[in-house]
This record gives sequence, structure tokens and C-alpha cells, in this order.
Amino acid sequence: MKKFILHIGPGKCGSSSIQNFFKVNKNPSSERVRFILLKPKDVLRFNKSELEKSSILEINDLLKINGRNCDILILSRENLYQCPYTISNFFKEALKLFNKNVLIGYSRRQSDFYVSAYSQWFFRSDKSIFETNTILAKLGLNGAYFTGIEKHTMSAIIADFKVEQHFFGDNLMNWYEGYRSIEELLDEKVELKIGTLPKKESKLNLIQDFCLKAGIQLKSSSLSKSNIKINTKFNPSFVEALNVSKEVGHSVFNPHEENNMLTIISEKLKTEIETDTSYFERMMIYTDFYFRRSNQEFCKRYHLDFSYFHAPSDFKKCEIIELFKYKEAKRKSGTWLIDYYKNLSAVMTEVSLSLAKNCIYE
Repeated sequence: MKKFILHIGPGKCGSSSIQNFFKVNKNPSSERVRFILLKPKDVLRFNKSELEKSSILEINDLLKINGRNCDILILSRENLYQCPYTISNFFKEALKLFNKNVLIGYSRRQSDFYVSAYSQWFFRSDKSIFETNTILAKLGLNGAYFTGIEKHTMSAIIADFKVEQHFFGDNLMNWYEGYRSIEELLDEKVELKIGTLPKKESKLNLIQDFCLKAGIQLKSSSLSKSNIKINTKFNPSFVEALNVSKEVGHSVFNPHEENNMLTIISEKLKTEIETDTSYFERMMIYTDFYFRRSNQEFCKRYHLDFSYFHAPSDFKKCEIIELFKYKEAKRKSGTWLIDYYKNLSAVMTEVSLSLAKNCIYE
């Protein structure tokens, strides 16, 4: 057998777009490629330093059977990044069966990653909401004076990003530590191809970049289809409304539940309420600067362009904490927050009436 590729994500780094491309386009390349989407439960089940013999045989059979009659076998799942022993166990068997073995993984600016993860998962997680409010309270901050995305980011900064470990384990957003912990478990014969999520101005889109790393030559008929992105994205105002509902105890979907329904409602919302962008941007700048040193090591280790992760200015933690306290005091004495939630209520009323009208007249 020729080549085995394990695409490990992580989540919020374009995995859905890559997986959907190979699902929709059955023969997109000159090579015979077989693309298999692993089940999340199997990824977790194989994440052991010492596997039972039956599990080892199961992995071996999966690779052997699916590797037949193809030039390149690709297995993919975004939660592989959080399961280093699963990665190791797959490559232990793959090295016995394939001539070439490659790991492909991605990364992105930590500020972008955190906003994307919050807007997809954290805002509707009971554990995340409880953790956020607990961290703020210990510093004497009242979460009632901040929006959901603001206070989740504030709590992450206060805790030096040792948060959301129920989602990502110990290495949330520290790409250097995360990939190094994986690399340490792998045989030197496994080739690591670690990259950054392409920017809009990049010469290659994500699918083209993935195929380049995988050694796949796309057919000309597939190139035009490679720029389609599949990404669940909810309206920020709707996300805020759901976060508030979840926090006060109403029944709201948990992470990964009813994404299609939430997408449909988001599409009905034509308005995004103006937020305190300058305040939030300063938190994003701090986030990227916090990871500056580990990003330098990450780029050096995996031959990446450090300018991708460039943070425009330095922020000391004590300065950002003082900013939190100043913003709370200012909002206590002003009407910004009241105006914000009045607008949010109006927008949600509008979409509720629109949905009700559709139900009545359909």
C-alpha cells in the first residue's frame, strides 16, 4: 500500500470544509483517494497508552480493508488532536502496512480560534458558563455588566487560558505544546505536515493547501469546487440571546445539538447589534500577544511564517485587568448595557414574529 494520511483537525481549523469536499467530490484527483471520516466515539475509545489486542486488530483491519485499491487512504476527525494516544496507535499499525505515513494538522491565530469556538460551543455549555462566572467573581467582577463573549474572554485571560479543559484538555490554543505532545509519541518515520489556516489573501485555499500537503493532484474540474467553505456560523446577536437564556436557566440546546435549527434562525436575523468593539479588540490583541513566545517556538519547529501570528502590541496582564475593572465601573454608571439588551430584545422579537408568520401562513 502506498500512503496513509491522518488528518487530526483540530476543531475550528477548517476540518468540516475538508471533510465535506471529499464527501461530495468522489473522484477529485488523479490519484485514487479514499477518505474516511472516523466516529468521535472511536477516536476516544482508542485513546489509551496500551490498547487491548482486540482494539489493535480493529485498527489494523480498518486500515487494511480501506487501504485496498487506493493510492492514498485518509482518515479524518477533528477531535484526534485532543487524543494523542489514538494518533499514536493508528500510526503504529499504519507503519506496518503503508510505504509512507503522514500526519496533517492545522492551527490559527488564537484570538480567531477562541471567538470561533465560543460562537460554536462555549456559549451554550453549562460548564463553560459556570466556569466563566466563577473566575470573574473571584476577582470581584460582576458578569452582569458584560456580554457573553466579553466575559468568557475575560475569564480566559484571568486564568491564563487554563479554561475550557472539558473541551480541549490542557493545551487550549497552545499549538506548540499540543503538537509537540503528539510528536513525542510518534515514530520518526511519520512525516508531520503542520500548517496554518489560509487567510483570504493566500494563494492557496484550504482544500488546495490540504491536497498539497497530502500529495494529491486535484483535477481541473475539481479546482472550482475547492473554494466552498462549510462552516456552521450563527448570528452573534442570536448567540448572545441564547447565552443569556442558558445562563438564567432556560432550556437551551447544548453544544453540538440542533445546529441546523440554529443556522436557520440565524439566517432569518438580518441585524447584528453594535458591540463595544474597541474594548473587545484590546482583549484579542492581549490574547495573541500572550501566545507570542509559544507561537515563535511553534513556527520555528514546524517551519511556519511567524508573521501569521503577529500581535500588534504588548499588553501586561495587570493592565488588561485594570481595563476590566474600569469598563465595569463605566457601565455601572452609564446606559450602554441597557441600550444593548433593549436592542437585542427588539431584534429577537422581530425574528420571532417572522418565524411565527411563516408557520401561520405555510
